Amino acid sequence: MFKFVEKFRDYELLLFEKVKSRLSDEANEILNKQLDAVNHIQRLYDDKEVDLYRKKWGKPTFDESIKFPIDFEEIKLCEIKIKSSVGRMKVDFWIVEGFLFQLKFSVAPQKYFEDEYEITEINLFIDPFNNEINTLDNYSKLIEFLIP
Repeated sequence: MFKFVEKFRDYELLLFEKVKSRLSDEANEILNKQLDAVNHIQRLYDDKEVDLYRKKWGKPTFDESIKFPIDFEEIKLCEIKIKSSVGRMKVDFWIVEGFLFQLKFSVAPQKYFEDEYEITEINLFIDPFNNEINTLDNYSKLIEFLIP
């Protein structure tokens, strides 16, 4: 699976699997390679923001062989909505410069996964290898984050 599994929280691994279940085989393979290459995770704001880095000698690296072929500098890959006894939460997965870089939770996520929870919705916004998803039919979804 992932080389640095111990660095990911259990619920992060679960969410990665949910995203991967919606991706094409080619995108899934690249995402696996990107996650395997993560060797530094920065968690901010009580884990509401999770930034994934691939570093060498303290500097971020950008291995072109595992980069998504996306022309956007920054684009939302997916959003997942979750309901638990604590309340409702959303997590957005962001690609930056062709690499999965950030998970952005609407609230601090830890307590949402302590009891029973339900994933109520998974919205995949883009799959770099699936032309059906990359059509203008998804314009209404894309406009949310292309125009602030």
